[in-house]
Amino acid sequence: MNKFLFLTLLSVAIQALFAFFEMACVSFNRVRLQYYVSIGTKRAIWLNYLLMRPSRLFGTTLVGITTSLMFGSECSRHFYESMNLDPDWAPLTQVPLVVIFGELAPMFAARRHPEQSAMVCVPLMIFIAKILTPITWTFDAMSHFVHRLMGKKKEVPLFLSREEVKMAFEEQDEGKDEFNAAVGQIFQLKNLTAGQLMIPLAKVQMVPSHSTLSEVRHLLSVHYSPMIPIYHRFPHNIVAIAQLRELLPVEETKRVIDSARSPWFVTRDTSVLQLLQQFRRNNQSVAVILDPSGQAAGVLTLDQILSGIFGEKIYESDTTPMSNYIDRTLSGDMSVSEFNKQFDRKLPEGEGDTLSDLIMKEFGYLPVRGESIHIDDLEFTADDLTLLGIKTLSVHSFSE
Repeated sequence: MNKFLFLTLLSVAIQALFAFFEMACVSFNRVRLQYYVSIGTKRAIWLNYLLMRPSRLFGTTLVGITTSLMFGSECSRHFYESMNLDPDWAPLTQVPLVVIFGELAPMFAARRHPEQSAMVCVPLMIFIAKILTPITWTFDAMSHFVHRLMGKKKEVPLFLSREEVKMAFEEQDEGKDEFNAAVGQIFQLKNLTAGQLMIPLAKVQMVPSHSTLSEVRHLLSVHYSPMIPIYHRFPHNIVAIAQLRELLPVEETKRVIDSARSPWFVTRDTSVLQLLQQFRRNNQSVAVILDPSGQAAGVLTLDQILSGIFGEKIYESDTTPMSNYIDRTLSGDMSVSEFNKQFDRKLPEGEGDTLSDLIMKEFGYLPVRGESIHIDDLEFTADDLTLLGIKTLSVHSFSE
C-alpha cells in the first residue's frame, strides 16, 4: 500500500476517534454518570473530570480533529502526486472520506451507544488531555479573562433537566416497570391542575341537606363511596362533606348534615402539587372544585391523587383513572407495539415500526425540534433529533 494512502486513512481514523469520543461525552446520561462516580468507577471519574472542565474536553478533541484533518489533507495531496495525478483534485475524494468516515459514522455510533463508547475511550483521552494541558490551560485562562471583562457569572457545575431525570428513571430495567410508572406520574403532577383531575359533579354521588342516615345507608347499598357531598337546594351549592366513619354513631333518623364537615373549596386551576401540600397542612381529604363563576364543578380526593401516582384504585368510581393520562419522555427507538402494550393504546403499527418511524410517517418528513403532531388522543413532540430520525420524544394525552 502506498505510504501516503496509509497515512491519509490513518489520519481519518484518528479524526474519527476524537469525534467519536466527543459525541459520546455529550450524549452520556449524566444521572448514570454521577451514579458511577459515587461508586468509585475510575473511568467514570476521569470522564466526569473532563465534563466538569469543558475547555479541557473540547480543547483536546478540537486539537486532535484539526491536526488530523490538516495532516490527512496534505498526505492526500502527496498520494495524488505519487499517482501522477493533479494534487488539486485531492479534495474530491478527501472531503467525502472525512465527512462520512471521520465525522458522521463515528457520531452516529457514539450517539447510539454513548456509555460504552465514552468508557472505552476515556483512558486514552485523559492521557492526551494531560499532554495538551499547557495549550488548553492557556486558552481557558484567556476565555475566563474575557468572561470576567463581560461581567458574566460563573456557571453552576451540574444541571439536570427534567427530561434527563425522567429518561434516567424511565430506562427499561427488568423488574422496575412499576417504579418507573410511579416516577412518571410524579413528574406529571407539576403540569396537572385540580380541574383536570377532579370528578365532575354529574358523576359524584350526592345527597340533599335534609337527608337522614337511613336514606344515605340505602343509597350506599346501591353504590358505595367513602364520602358524601351534601348540597342545599341545588347540586352546585355544596354545603358539607360527610365522611362515612363519622356517621357510625349517628341515629337512623338524624340528618346527615348535622354530623358532616364544612367543605374545603379550591379553584379548578390550582396545581395538584399545591393541593398535596394543602392536604398535608389542613388535615383534609376532600376538596370541592369551583368553576370561574364560584359554583361547585366537581370534587377531588387525596386518595385519587395517590392512586394516580401508585396505580392503585382506593375505591371504585365512574371516573377515568389518572393512569390513562400520559406525560412521558421516551426513546424514538421504542417499538410501537411495545408502546401500545405498555400504555394500552392502539396506534397504527407496521412490522418492526418504532415511534420514530410512526411520527415521521405521520409528518411525511423529518420534523424539527419542538414540532408536535396529534395521533388519536396523544400529542407527540420531537425533543432530540438525529440526521436519520428522532432520538427522544415527549408524549402526553390531551382532552378531546
